[in-house]
Amino acid sequence: MCASGRVGVPTPEPDANEAAQARKASLWVQQWSRTLKAWRLYGPQNPTLEKFKSELAASLHALLDSHGTLKLRFTADAVLVRDHVVHEARTREDNLGQVFFRDGIHSVSLLPGIGRDELDSFLALIIRATNRASTSDEDLCTLLWDAELEHVDMNYVSAEMWLDLDEEGAAGQGDERAGARPPMAWPEGAAPSAPEPVALALVAPSGPSLPMAAAVPGAPSPPSRSEDWLACDPSQLLDDHVEELIAGSGPELERFRRERESEAALERSSAALSLLDDAHAAGLSAAEGAELRGFVERLLLETIARGDWPAASRAAAALRSDPVADGHAPECLAALTSPGSVVTAAAVQKLDHQGPAEVGAFLELVAALGPVALDWYLAILFESQQQRVRRPLARAIAEVARGQEARLESRLQDPRWYVVRNTLHILRFIGGDVAVPWLHDLLRHTDRRVRMEAIAVLGEAASPAAREVLLDALDAEDPRVQSGALYLLSAGRDPEVAARLLARVRAPEFLQASLDEQRTVLSGLGATGDDRLLPALVELLDPPRKPSRETESLLAGLARCIARLDTPASLAALQAAQGSRWPATREAATLALHAKGAR
Repeated sequence: MCASGRVGVPTPEPDANEAAQARKASLWVQQWSRTLKAWRLYGPQNPTLEKFKSELAASLHALLDSHGTLKLRFTADAVLVRDHVVHEARTREDNLGQVFFRDGIHSVSLLPGIGRDELDSFLALIIRATNRASTSDEDLCTLLWDAELEHVDMNYVSAEMWLDLDEEGAAGQGDERAGARPPMAWPEGAAPSAPEPVALALVAPSGPSLPMAAAVPGAPSPPSRSEDWLACDPSQLLDDHVEELIAGSGPELERFRRERESEAALERSSAALSLLDDAHAAGLSAAEGAELRGFVERLLLETIARGDWPAASRAAAALRSDPVADGHAPECLAALTSPGSVVTAAAVQKLDHQGPAEVGAFLELVAALGPVALDWYLAILFESQQQRVRRPLARAIAEVARGQEARLESRLQDPRWYVVRNTLHILRFIGGDVAVPWLHDLLRHTDRRVRMEAIAVLGEAASPAAREVLLDALDAEDPRVQSGALYLLSAGRDPEVAARLLARVRAPEFLQASLDEQRTVLSGLGATGDDRLLPALVELLDPPRKPSRETESLLAGLARCIARLDTPASLAALQAAQGSRWPATREAATLALHAKGAR
Protein backbone atom coordinates (compact mmCIF):
# COMPACT_ATOMS: atom_id res chain seq x y z
CA MET A 1 0.00 0.00 0.00
CA CYS A 2 1.33 3.35 -0.99
CA ALA A 3 1.79 5.99 1.68
CA SER A 4 2.28 9.00 -0.62
CA GLY A 5 0.41 12.17 0.17
CA ARG A 6 0.65 11.71 3.94
CA VAL A 7 1.77 14.50 6.21
CA GLY A 8 5.50 14.55 6.80
CA VAL A 9 6.50 12.72 3.57
CA PRO A 10 8.43 15.04 1.23
CA THR A 11 6.78 15.47 -2.16
CA PRO A 12 9.16 15.38 -5.13
CA GLU A 13 8.98 18.08 -7.78
CA PRO A 14 6.85 16.84 -10.70
CA ASP A 15 8.61 16.49 -14.06
CA ALA A 16 7.13 17.29 -17.45
CA ASN A 17 6.11 13.68 -18.12
CA GLU A 18 4.16 13.47 -14.83
CA ALA A 19 2.41 16.75 -15.56
CA ALA A 20 1.47 15.60 -19.06
CA GLN A 21 0.15 12.29 -17.72
CA ALA A 22 -1.84 14.14 -15.05
CA ARG A 23 -3.45 16.39 -17.65
CA LYS A 24 -4.44 13.47 -19.87
CA ALA A 25 -5.59 11.44 -16.87
CA SER A 26 -7.76 14.35 -15.74
CA LEU A 27 -9.53 14.40 -19.11
CA TRP A 28 -10.03 10.64 -18.99
CA VAL A 29 -11.36 10.70 -15.39
CA GLN A 30 -13.91 13.38 -16.36
CA GLN A 31 -14.97 11.14 -19.27
CA TRP A 32 -15.18 8.21 -16.82
CA SER A 33 -17.46 10.26 -14.56
CA ARG A 34 -19.73 11.18 -17.48
CA THR A 35 -19.95 7.53 -18.53
CA LEU A 36 -21.09 6.46 -15.04
CA LYS A 37 -23.71 9.23 -15.04
CA ALA A 38 -24.96 8.08 -18.47
CA TRP A 39 -25.18 4.49 -17.18
CA ARG A 40 -27.33 5.57 -14.23
CA LEU A 41 -29.48 7.81 -16.46
CA TYR A 42 -30.09 5.58 -19.50
CA GLY A 43 -29.56 2.06 -18.18
CA PRO A 44 -27.10 -0.63 -19.33
CA GLN A 45 -28.78 -1.47 -22.70
CA ASN A 46 -29.10 2.03 -24.12
CA PRO A 47 -27.21 2.80 -27.38
CA THR A 48 -26.13 6.16 -25.99
CA LEU A 49 -24.31 4.40 -23.16
CA GLU A 50 -22.59 2.13 -25.68
CA LYS A 51 -21.17 5.21 -27.39
CA PHE A 52 -19.89 6.56 -24.05
CA LYS A 53 -18.21 3.24 -23.19
CA SER A 54 -16.56 2.93 -26.61
CA GLU A 55 -15.10 6.42 -26.39
CA LEU A 56 -13.96 5.77 -22.80
CA ALA A 57 -12.16 2.55 -23.79
CA ALA A 58 -10.45 4.25 -26.75
CA SER A 59 -9.26 7.12 -24.59
CA LEU A 60 -7.95 4.72 -21.93
CA HIS A 61 -6.00 2.66 -24.46
CA ALA A 62 -4.40 5.80 -25.88
CA LEU A 63 -3.46 6.95 -22.38
CA LEU A 64 -1.97 3.60 -21.38
CA ASP A 65 -0.03 3.32 -24.66
CA SER A 66 1.58 6.72 -24.13
CA HIS A 67 2.22 6.68 -20.36
CA GLY A 68 1.94 3.08 -19.20
CA THR A 69 0.03 1.95 -16.10
CA LEU A 70 -2.55 4.46 -14.82
CA LYS A 71 -2.62 4.47 -11.01
CA LEU A 72 -5.52 6.39 -9.47
CA ARG A 73 -5.47 7.25 -5.75
CA PHE A 74 -8.66 8.09 -3.88
CA THR A 75 -9.54 10.33 -0.96
CA ALA A 76 -12.94 11.17 0.49
CA ASP A 77 -13.61 13.83 -2.16
CA ALA A 78 -10.86 13.65 -4.79
CA VAL A 79 -9.07 11.41 -7.30
CA LEU A 80 -5.31 11.83 -7.71
CA VAL A 81 -2.65 10.69 -10.15
CA ARG A 82 0.64 10.78 -8.29
CA ASP A 83 0.27 14.06 -6.37
CA HIS A 84 -1.95 15.79 -8.95
CA VAL A 85 -5.67 16.19 -8.27
CA VAL A 86 -7.43 15.09 -11.46
CA HIS A 87 -10.98 15.12 -10.13
CA GLU A 88 -12.50 16.95 -7.17
CA ALA A 89 -16.10 16.44 -6.06
CA ARG A 90 -18.28 19.52 -6.00
CA THR A 91 -21.52 17.74 -5.14
CA ARG A 92 -22.41 14.45 -3.52
CA GLU A 93 -23.54 12.98 -6.86
CA ASP A 94 -20.27 14.06 -8.48
CA ASN A 95 -18.05 12.36 -5.86
CA LEU A 96 -16.26 9.77 -8.00
CA GLY A 97 -13.74 8.64 -5.40
CA GLN A 98 -16.10 8.36 -2.43
CA VAL A 99 -17.17 4.73 -3.06
CA PHE A 100 -13.52 3.60 -3.29
CA PHE A 101 -12.50 5.56 -0.19
CA ARG A 102 -15.55 4.36 1.75
CA ASP A 103 -14.78 0.71 1.07
CA GLY A 104 -11.08 1.02 1.97
CA ILE A 105 -9.60 1.06 -1.55
CA HIS A 106 -6.62 3.41 -1.54
CA SER A 107 -5.71 3.11 -5.21
CA VAL A 108 -6.62 1.29 -8.43
CA SER A 109 -4.11 0.58 -11.21
CA LEU A 110 -5.31 0.09 -14.79
CA LEU A 111 -2.65 -1.93 -16.61
CA PRO A 112 -1.76 -1.89 -20.31
CA GLY A 113 -3.62 -4.54 -22.23
CA ILE A 114 -6.95 -4.04 -20.46
CA GLY A 115 -9.75 -5.10 -22.72
CA ARG A 116 -13.17 -3.66 -23.38
CA ASP A 117 -14.83 -6.50 -21.45
CA GLU A 118 -12.70 -5.85 -18.35
CA LEU A 119 -13.42 -2.14 -18.51
CA ASP A 120 -17.15 -2.80 -18.84
CA SER A 121 -17.01 -5.19 -15.86
CA PHE A 122 -15.13 -2.57 -13.84
CA LEU A 123 -17.80 0.04 -14.59
CA ALA A 124 -20.62 -2.40 -13.84
CA LEU A 125 -19.14 -3.22 -10.41
CA ILE A 126 -18.94 0.49 -9.55
CA ILE A 127 -22.59 0.96 -10.54
CA ARG A 128 -23.52 -2.10 -8.48
CA ALA A 129 -21.66 -0.84 -5.40
CA THR A 130 -23.25 2.62 -5.62
CA ASN A 131 -26.81 1.43 -6.26
CA ARG A 132 -28.87 3.00 -3.49
CA ALA A 133 -31.80 0.70 -4.19
CA SER A 134 -29.71 -2.37 -3.39
CA THR A 135 -30.34 -4.02 -0.02
CA SER A 136 -27.22 -6.24 -0.05
CA ASP A 137 -24.12 -5.64 2.05
CA GLU A 138 -21.69 -5.98 -0.87
CA ASP A 139 -18.83 -3.51 -1.04
CA LEU A 140 -16.70 -2.51 -4.00
CA CYS A 141 -13.53 -4.07 -2.56
CA THR A 142 -15.15 -7.51 -2.34
CA LEU A 143 -16.75 -7.17 -5.78
CA LEU A 144 -13.43 -6.30 -7.44
CA TRP A 145 -11.65 -9.06 -5.56
CA ASP A 146 -14.18 -11.69 -6.65
CA ALA A 147 -14.21 -10.42 -10.25
CA GLU A 148 -10.45 -11.20 -10.60
CA LEU A 149 -9.91 -8.63 -13.35
CA GLU A 150 -6.50 -9.43 -14.83
CA HIS A 151 -5.55 -5.86 -15.74
CA VAL A 152 -7.06 -4.09 -12.72
CA ASP A 153 -5.06 -4.04 -9.50
CA MET A 154 -6.16 -2.41 -6.26
CA ASN A 155 -4.39 -1.34 -3.08
CA TYR A 156 -6.57 -1.61 0.00
CA VAL A 157 -6.63 -2.52 3.69
CA SER A 158 -10.24 -3.05 4.72
CA ALA A 159 -13.66 -2.64 3.24
CA GLU A 160 -15.27 -1.62 6.53
CA MET A 161 -12.89 0.94 7.95
CA TRP A 162 -14.67 4.21 7.64
CA LEU A 163 -17.08 5.26 10.33
CA ASP A 164 -20.31 7.24 10.46
CA LEU A 165 -18.39 10.44 10.92
CA ASP A 166 -17.25 11.61 7.87
CA GLU A 167 -20.48 12.84 6.82
CA GLU A 168 -21.22 15.59 6.85
CA GLY A 169 -21.50 17.96 7.72
CA ALA A 170 -21.85 20.88 9.25
CA ALA A 171 -24.51 22.55 10.61
CA GLY A 172 -25.30 26.19 9.99
CA GLN A 173 -24.42 29.17 12.07
CA GLY A 174 -27.07 31.20 13.85
CA ASP A 175 -28.41 34.30 12.14
CA GLU A 176 -28.67 37.56 13.91
CA ARG A 177 -31.90 37.82 15.79
CA ALA A 178 -34.44 39.54 13.60
CA GLY A 179 -36.84 42.07 14.89
CA ALA A 180 -34.61 43.19 17.74
CA ARG A 181 -35.93 46.32 19.37
CA PRO A 182 -34.00 49.03 21.10
CA PRO A 183 -33.79 48.81 24.91
CA MET A 184 -36.52 50.42 26.90
CA ALA A 185 -36.05 53.92 28.13
CA TRP A 186 -34.15 54.34 31.39
CA PRO A 187 -33.36 57.51 33.36
CA GLU A 188 -29.93 58.82 32.50
CA GLY A 189 -29.49 60.76 35.72
CA ALA A 190 -28.90 64.08 33.94
CA ALA A 191 -29.78 67.30 35.74
CA PRO A 192 -33.07 68.78 34.51
CA SER A 193 -32.69 71.84 32.39
CA ALA A 194 -34.21 75.12 33.50
CA PRO A 195 -37.70 75.67 32.07
CA GLU A 196 -38.26 78.30 29.46
CA PRO A 197 -39.87 81.41 30.98
CA VAL A 198 -43.54 81.62 30.06
CA ALA A 199 -45.08 85.04 29.82
CA LEU A 200 -48.57 83.99 30.78
CA ALA A 201 -50.78 85.63 33.37
CA LEU A 202 -54.10 84.40 34.59
CA VAL A 203 -56.85 86.88 35.39
CA ALA A 204 -58.01 86.50 38.92
CA PRO A 205 -61.69 85.86 39.51
CA SER A 206 -63.81 88.74 40.56
CA GLY A 207 -64.28 89.48 44.23
CA PRO A 208 -62.69 91.75 46.71
CA SER A 209 -60.87 88.99 48.57
CA LEU A 210 -59.11 87.32 45.57
CA PRO A 211 -56.26 89.41 44.25
CA MET A 212 -54.81 88.80 40.79
CA ALA A 213 -51.92 86.20 40.78
CA ALA A 214 -49.20 85.75 38.21
CA ALA A 215 -48.77 82.20 36.92
CA VAL A 216 -45.04 82.58 36.47
CA PRO A 217 -42.72 84.25 38.96
CA GLY A 218 -41.02 87.27 37.55
CA ALA A 219 -43.88 88.12 35.19
CA PRO A 220 -44.98 91.77 35.24
CA SER A 221 -47.77 92.39 37.67
CA PRO A 222 -51.10 93.29 36.05
CA PRO A 223 -52.65 96.63 36.75
CA SER A 224 -54.53 96.81 39.97
CA ARG A 225 -57.49 98.65 38.50
CA SER A 226 -60.69 96.95 39.57
CA GLU A 227 -62.44 97.26 36.22
CA ASP A 228 -59.86 94.93 34.67
CA TRP A 229 -60.99 92.10 36.91
CA LEU A 230 -64.26 91.75 35.02
CA ALA A 231 -62.81 92.20 31.50
CA CYS A 232 -63.00 88.43 30.58
CA ASP A 233 -64.15 85.00 31.75
CA PRO A 234 -61.31 83.62 33.98
CA SER A 235 -61.70 80.03 32.55
CA GLN A 236 -61.63 81.04 28.90
CA LEU A 237 -57.84 81.19 28.60
CA LEU A 238 -57.41 77.70 30.12
CA ASP A 239 -60.00 76.24 27.73
CA ASP A 240 -58.13 77.69 24.79
CA HIS A 241 -54.91 75.96 25.84
CA VAL A 242 -56.68 72.62 26.37
CA GLU A 243 -58.16 72.86 22.86
CA GLU A 244 -54.71 73.54 21.45
CA LEU A 245 -53.32 70.45 23.20
CA ILE A 246 -56.17 68.28 21.92
CA ALA A 247 -55.74 69.58 18.37
CA GLY A 248 -52.04 68.66 18.35
CA SER A 249 -52.34 65.37 20.24
CA GLY A 250 -53.07 63.14 17.21
CA PRO A 251 -49.46 62.33 16.25
CA GLU A 252 -48.44 61.91 19.89
CA LEU A 253 -51.31 59.54 20.56
CA GLU A 254 -50.34 57.49 17.51
CA ARG A 255 -46.72 57.31 18.68
CA PHE A 256 -47.85 56.21 22.15
CA ARG A 257 -50.03 53.47 20.66
CA ARG A 258 -47.11 52.16 18.54
CA GLU A 259 -44.75 52.06 21.50
CA ARG A 260 -47.36 50.37 23.66
CA GLU A 261 -48.04 47.72 21.01
CA SER A 262 -44.29 47.09 20.62
CA GLU A 263 -43.92 46.59 24.35
CA ALA A 264 -46.93 44.29 24.46
CA ALA A 265 -45.54 42.21 21.58
CA LEU A 266 -42.30 41.54 23.42
CA GLU A 267 -41.96 38.27 25.31
CA ARG A 268 -41.79 38.74 29.03
CA SER A 269 -38.21 37.43 29.07
CA SER A 270 -37.18 39.77 26.24
CA ALA A 271 -38.61 42.74 28.06
CA ALA A 272 -36.87 41.66 31.25
CA LEU A 273 -33.56 41.32 29.40
CA SER A 274 -33.98 44.80 27.94
CA LEU A 275 -34.52 46.16 31.43
CA LEU A 276 -31.50 44.17 32.62
CA ASP A 277 -29.31 45.61 29.86
CA ASP A 278 -30.39 49.12 30.77
CA ALA A 279 -29.68 48.44 34.43
CA HIS A 280 -26.16 47.26 33.62
CA ALA A 281 -25.63 50.25 31.35
CA ALA A 282 -26.64 52.58 34.19
CA GLY A 283 -24.12 50.89 36.50
CA LEU A 284 -24.80 48.44 39.31
CA SER A 285 -23.19 48.14 42.68
CA ALA A 286 -21.98 44.76 43.98
CA ALA A 287 -25.00 44.49 46.25
CA GLU A 288 -27.39 45.26 43.39
CA GLY A 289 -25.65 42.70 41.15
CA ALA A 290 -25.95 40.00 43.81
CA GLU A 291 -29.64 40.79 44.22
CA LEU A 292 -30.25 40.50 40.49
CA ARG A 293 -28.28 37.23 40.12
CA GLY A 294 -31.11 34.97 41.27
CA PHE A 295 -33.50 36.77 38.94
CA VAL A 296 -31.12 36.28 35.97
CA GLU A 297 -30.74 32.56 36.72
CA ARG A 298 -34.52 32.10 36.71
CA LEU A 299 -34.64 34.05 33.47
CA LEU A 300 -32.01 31.73 31.97
CA LEU A 301 -34.05 28.63 32.88
CA GLU A 302 -37.20 30.15 31.37
CA THR A 303 -35.53 31.02 28.06
CA ILE A 304 -33.91 27.57 27.82
CA ALA A 305 -37.21 25.78 28.41
CA ARG A 306 -38.83 27.92 25.70
CA GLY A 307 -36.00 27.27 23.23
CA ASP A 308 -35.20 30.98 22.87
CA TRP A 309 -31.44 30.55 22.48
CA PRO A 310 -30.54 34.20 21.68
CA ALA A 311 -32.31 35.36 24.84
CA ALA A 312 -30.65 32.55 26.82
CA SER A 313 -27.25 33.68 25.48
CA ARG A 314 -27.95 37.21 26.69
CA ALA A 315 -28.86 35.91 30.13
CA ALA A 316 -25.72 33.72 30.18
CA ALA A 317 -23.59 36.72 29.21
CA ALA A 318 -25.14 38.69 32.08
CA LEU A 319 -24.22 35.88 34.50
CA ARG A 320 -20.65 35.68 33.25
CA SER A 321 -20.20 39.45 33.55
CA ASP A 322 -21.28 39.36 37.19
CA PRO A 323 -18.15 39.92 39.32
CA VAL A 324 -19.81 38.14 42.24
CA ALA A 325 -19.87 34.88 40.25
CA ASP A 326 -16.05 34.78 40.06
CA GLY A 327 -16.06 31.87 37.56
CA HIS A 328 -18.31 29.60 39.64
CA ALA A 329 -21.10 27.64 38.01
CA PRO A 330 -24.56 29.20 38.36
CA GLU A 331 -26.76 27.46 40.90
CA CYS A 332 -29.44 26.94 38.23
CA LEU A 333 -27.18 24.43 36.43
CA ALA A 334 -27.88 21.92 39.20
CA ALA A 335 -31.52 21.95 38.10
CA LEU A 336 -30.45 21.41 34.49
CA THR A 337 -28.14 18.44 35.11
CA SER A 338 -30.26 16.62 37.68
CA PRO A 339 -31.80 13.32 36.46
CA GLY A 340 -35.20 13.82 34.92
CA SER A 341 -34.78 17.59 34.54
CA VAL A 342 -37.94 18.99 32.98
CA VAL A 343 -36.09 22.02 31.60
CA THR A 344 -33.43 19.87 29.91
CA ALA A 345 -36.06 17.55 28.42
CA ALA A 346 -37.92 20.55 27.03
CA ALA A 347 -34.68 21.97 25.61
CA VAL A 348 -33.87 18.67 23.84
CA GLN A 349 -37.35 18.49 22.33
CA LYS A 350 -37.15 22.08 21.11
CA LEU A 351 -33.67 21.62 19.68
CA ASP A 352 -34.54 18.40 17.82
CA HIS A 353 -37.40 20.18 16.02
CA GLN A 354 -35.52 23.36 15.14
CA GLY A 355 -33.64 24.21 11.98
CA PRO A 356 -29.95 24.91 11.34
CA ALA A 357 -30.24 28.59 12.30
CA GLU A 358 -31.68 27.76 15.72
CA VAL A 359 -29.10 25.01 16.25
CA GLY A 360 -26.39 27.55 15.48
CA ALA A 361 -27.91 29.91 18.07
CA PHE A 362 -27.76 27.09 20.65
CA LEU A 363 -24.06 26.59 19.88
CA GLU A 364 -23.57 30.28 20.63
CA LEU A 365 -25.22 29.65 24.01
CA VAL A 366 -22.69 26.84 24.62
CA ALA A 367 -19.86 29.27 23.91
CA ALA A 368 -21.47 31.92 26.15
CA LEU A 369 -21.81 29.58 29.16
CA GLY A 370 -18.35 28.05 28.73
CA PRO A 371 -16.91 25.01 30.55
CA VAL A 372 -18.97 25.52 33.71
CA ALA A 373 -21.99 23.95 32.00
CA LEU A 374 -20.10 21.01 30.44
CA ASP A 375 -22.25 18.39 32.20
CA TRP A 376 -25.40 20.01 30.84
CA TYR A 377 -24.09 20.04 27.25
CA LEU A 378 -23.30 16.35 27.60
CA ALA A 379 -26.83 15.63 28.85
CA ILE A 380 -28.26 17.43 25.80
CA LEU A 381 -25.91 15.50 23.49
CA PHE A 382 -26.77 12.11 24.97
CA GLU A 383 -30.53 12.66 24.83
CA SER A 384 -30.82 14.27 21.37
CA GLN A 385 -32.34 12.01 18.72
CA GLN A 386 -31.14 14.02 15.71
CA GLN A 387 -27.69 13.49 14.19
CA ARG A 388 -27.82 16.97 12.62
CA VAL A 389 -27.93 18.28 16.20
CA ARG A 390 -25.45 15.87 17.79
CA ARG A 391 -22.62 16.31 15.32
CA PRO A 392 -22.18 20.11 15.53
CA LEU A 393 -22.92 19.99 19.26
CA ALA A 394 -20.10 17.45 19.80
CA ARG A 395 -17.70 19.80 17.99
CA ALA A 396 -18.84 22.77 20.11
CA ILE A 397 -18.44 20.72 23.31
CA ALA A 398 -14.93 19.75 22.20
CA GLU A 399 -14.01 23.42 22.02
CA VAL A 400 -15.21 24.24 25.54
CA ALA A 401 -13.92 20.93 26.99
CA ARG A 402 -10.36 21.40 25.75
CA GLY A 403 -8.23 21.14 28.87
CA GLN A 404 -11.16 19.56 30.78
CA GLU A 405 -10.74 16.02 29.34
CA ALA A 406 -10.58 14.43 32.81
CA ARG A 407 -14.25 15.34 33.29
CA LEU A 408 -15.10 13.09 30.33
CA GLU A 409 -13.38 9.94 31.62
CA SER A 410 -16.28 8.82 33.79
CA ARG A 411 -18.60 8.92 30.74
CA LEU A 412 -16.51 6.18 29.13
CA GLN A 413 -17.64 3.77 31.87
CA ASP A 414 -21.34 4.41 31.26
CA PRO A 415 -23.31 1.22 30.45
CA ARG A 416 -25.16 3.00 27.63
CA TRP A 417 -23.20 2.47 24.39
CA TYR A 418 -24.35 5.72 22.80
CA VAL A 419 -23.06 7.73 25.78
CA VAL A 420 -19.61 6.14 25.39
CA ARG A 421 -19.60 6.62 21.63
CA ASN A 422 -20.61 10.29 21.78
CA THR A 423 -17.92 10.90 24.41
CA LEU A 424 -15.39 9.33 22.07
CA HIS A 425 -16.63 11.66 19.33
CA ILE A 426 -15.75 14.62 21.54
CA LEU A 427 -12.32 13.20 22.42
CA ARG A 428 -11.66 12.64 18.74
CA PHE A 429 -12.45 16.26 17.93
CA ILE A 430 -10.22 17.42 20.80
CA GLY A 431 -7.31 15.25 19.59
CA GLY A 432 -4.07 14.65 21.42
CA ASP A 433 -2.92 11.79 23.62
CA VAL A 434 -4.86 12.47 26.81
CA ALA A 435 -7.48 9.79 26.15
CA VAL A 436 -5.09 7.04 24.96
CA PRO A 437 -4.82 5.24 28.36
CA TRP A 438 -8.62 5.00 28.54
CA LEU A 439 -9.04 3.31 25.14
CA HIS A 440 -7.40 -0.08 25.71
CA ASP A 441 -10.48 -1.64 27.31
CA LEU A 442 -12.85 0.10 24.90
CA LEU A 443 -11.35 -1.87 21.98
CA ARG A 444 -13.08 -4.88 23.55
CA HIS A 445 -16.37 -3.12 24.30
CA THR A 446 -19.51 -5.17 23.73
CA ASP A 447 -20.78 -2.75 21.07
CA ARG A 448 -19.01 -2.68 17.70
CA ARG A 449 -19.71 1.03 17.16
CA VAL A 450 -17.84 1.88 20.35
CA ARG A 451 -14.88 -0.29 19.33
CA MET A 452 -14.60 1.36 15.92
CA GLU A 453 -14.89 4.86 17.40
CA ALA A 454 -12.07 4.02 19.82
CA ILE A 455 -9.92 3.08 16.81
CA ALA A 456 -10.77 6.45 15.23
CA VAL A 457 -9.69 8.30 18.39
CA LEU A 458 -6.38 6.41 18.34
CA GLY A 459 -5.92 7.55 14.76
CA GLU A 460 -5.84 11.18 15.97
CA ALA A 461 -3.13 10.45 18.55
CA ALA A 462 0.42 10.27 17.21
CA SER A 463 2.31 8.89 20.21
CA PRO A 464 4.15 5.71 21.22
CA ALA A 465 1.38 4.95 23.70
CA ALA A 466 -1.23 5.03 20.94
CA ARG A 467 0.94 2.76 18.80
CA GLU A 468 1.16 0.19 21.61
CA VAL A 469 -2.62 0.12 21.95
CA LEU A 470 -2.97 -0.32 18.17
CA LEU A 471 -0.47 -3.19 18.19
CA ASP A 472 -2.51 -4.91 20.89
CA ALA A 473 -5.61 -4.36 18.76
CA LEU A 474 -4.12 -6.56 16.04
CA ASP A 475 -4.92 -9.51 18.32
CA ALA A 476 -8.51 -8.43 18.94
CA GLU A 477 -11.33 -10.89 18.25
CA ASP A 478 -13.28 -8.45 16.07
CA PRO A 479 -11.93 -8.49 12.47
CA ARG A 480 -13.10 -4.90 12.01
CA VAL A 481 -10.99 -3.75 14.96
CA GLN A 482 -8.04 -5.66 13.52
CA SER A 483 -8.45 -4.08 10.09
CA GLY A 484 -8.92 -0.62 11.60
CA ALA A 485 -5.76 -0.92 13.68
CA LEU A 486 -3.87 -2.35 10.71
CA TYR A 487 -4.94 0.55 8.52
CA LEU A 488 -3.54 3.06 11.02
CA LEU A 489 -0.31 1.08 11.41
CA SER A 490 0.28 0.52 7.68
CA ALA A 491 1.38 4.03 6.74
CA GLY A 492 4.69 2.59 5.51
CA ARG A 493 7.15 -0.25 5.89
CA ASP A 494 7.15 -1.35 9.52
CA PRO A 495 9.18 -4.44 10.48
CA GLU A 496 7.48 -4.84 13.87
CA VAL A 497 3.98 -4.85 12.39
CA ALA A 498 5.11 -7.11 9.53
CA ALA A 499 6.61 -9.61 11.99
CA ARG A 500 3.33 -9.81 13.93
CA LEU A 501 1.33 -10.34 10.76
CA LEU A 502 3.73 -12.99 9.44
CA ALA A 503 3.43 -14.88 12.73
CA ARG A 504 -0.34 -14.88 12.31
CA VAL A 505 -0.11 -16.13 8.71
CA ARG A 506 2.17 -18.97 9.80
CA ALA A 507 -0.18 -20.03 12.59
CA PRO A 508 -2.23 -23.17 11.71
CA GLU A 509 -5.48 -21.50 12.74
CA PHE A 510 -5.02 -18.86 10.03
CA LEU A 511 -6.32 -21.38 7.50
CA GLN A 512 -9.63 -21.45 9.39
CA ALA A 513 -9.90 -17.64 9.53
CA SER A 514 -12.59 -15.87 7.51
CA LEU A 515 -11.81 -14.84 3.95
CA ASP A 516 -12.06 -11.16 4.86
CA GLU A 517 -9.58 -11.57 7.73
CA GLN A 518 -7.15 -13.43 5.48
CA ARG A 519 -7.33 -10.69 2.85
CA THR A 520 -6.82 -7.96 5.44
CA VAL A 521 -3.79 -9.61 7.04
CA LEU A 522 -2.11 -10.48 3.73
CA SER A 523 -2.72 -7.03 2.30
CA GLY A 524 -1.31 -5.41 5.44
CA LEU A 525 1.67 -7.75 5.33
CA GLY A 526 2.44 -6.68 1.78
CA ALA A 527 2.12 -3.01 2.74
CA THR A 528 4.35 -3.14 5.84
CA GLY A 529 6.88 -5.86 4.94
CA ASP A 530 10.12 -5.79 2.91
CA ASP A 531 12.51 -8.25 1.32
CA ARG A 532 13.40 -9.73 4.69
CA LEU A 533 10.04 -11.49 4.62
CA LEU A 534 10.65 -13.12 1.23
CA PRO A 535 12.17 -16.43 2.43
CA ALA A 536 9.23 -17.09 4.76
CA LEU A 537 6.64 -16.02 2.18
CA VAL A 538 8.24 -18.07 -0.60
CA GLU A 539 8.27 -21.11 1.68
CA LEU A 540 4.54 -20.66 2.28
CA LEU A 541 3.85 -20.12 -1.44
CA ASP A 542 5.99 -23.03 -2.68
CA PRO A 543 6.17 -25.58 0.19
CA PRO A 544 8.35 -28.68 -0.09
CA ARG A 545 5.29 -30.87 0.26
CA LYS A 546 2.20 -30.68 -1.85
CA PRO A 547 -0.13 -28.05 -0.32
CA SER A 548 -3.43 -29.18 1.11
CA ARG A 549 -6.76 -28.00 -0.27
CA GLU A 550 -7.05 -25.40 2.51
CA THR A 551 -3.53 -24.16 1.79
CA GLU A 552 -4.20 -23.94 -1.95
CA SER A 553 -6.99 -21.43 -1.29
CA LEU A 554 -4.40 -19.22 0.41
CA LEU A 555 -1.74 -19.34 -2.33
CA ALA A 556 -3.27 -16.63 -4.51
CA GLY A 557 -3.32 -14.19 -1.58
CA LEU A 558 0.29 -15.07 -0.70
CA ALA A 559 1.39 -14.40 -4.28
CA ARG A 560 -0.35 -11.02 -4.30
CA CYS A 561 1.26 -10.24 -0.93
CA ILE A 562 4.72 -10.89 -2.42
CA ALA A 563 3.84 -8.75 -5.44
CA ARG A 564 2.88 -5.84 -3.20
CA LEU A 565 6.40 -5.78 -1.77
CA ASP A 566 7.15 -4.24 -5.17
CA THR A 567 10.88 -4.95 -5.22
CA PRO A 568 13.06 -6.68 -7.84
CA ALA A 569 13.64 -9.54 -5.43
CA SER A 570 9.91 -10.07 -4.93
CA LEU A 571 9.26 -10.16 -8.68
CA ALA A 572 12.15 -12.60 -9.12
CA ALA A 573 10.67 -14.82 -6.41
CA LEU A 574 7.33 -14.91 -8.23
CA GLN A 575 9.01 -15.74 -11.52
CA ALA A 576 10.86 -18.56 -9.80
CA ALA A 577 7.57 -19.82 -8.34
CA GLN A 578 6.24 -20.20 -11.90
CA GLY A 579 8.54 -23.20 -12.17
CA SER A 580 7.18 -24.89 -9.04
CA ARG A 581 6.22 -28.53 -8.95
CA TRP A 582 2.75 -27.64 -7.67
CA PRO A 583 0.16 -26.43 -10.22
CA ALA A 584 -1.62 -24.23 -7.66
CA THR A 585 1.65 -22.42 -6.87
CA ARG A 586 2.44 -21.89 -10.57
CA GLU A 587 -1.05 -20.53 -11.23
CA ALA A 588 -0.98 -18.16 -8.21
CA ALA A 589 2.45 -16.77 -9.19
CA THR A 590 1.40 -16.30 -12.82
CA LEU A 591 -1.78 -14.42 -11.87
CA ALA A 592 0.14 -12.15 -9.50
CA LEU A 593 2.71 -11.33 -12.18
CA HIS A 594 -0.03 -10.64 -14.74
CA ALA A 595 -1.76 -8.30 -12.31
CA LYS A 596 1.58 -6.56 -11.74
CA GLY A 597 2.14 -6.14 -15.47
CA ALA A 598 5.20 -8.41 -15.45
CA ARG A 599 5.86 -11.78 -17.03
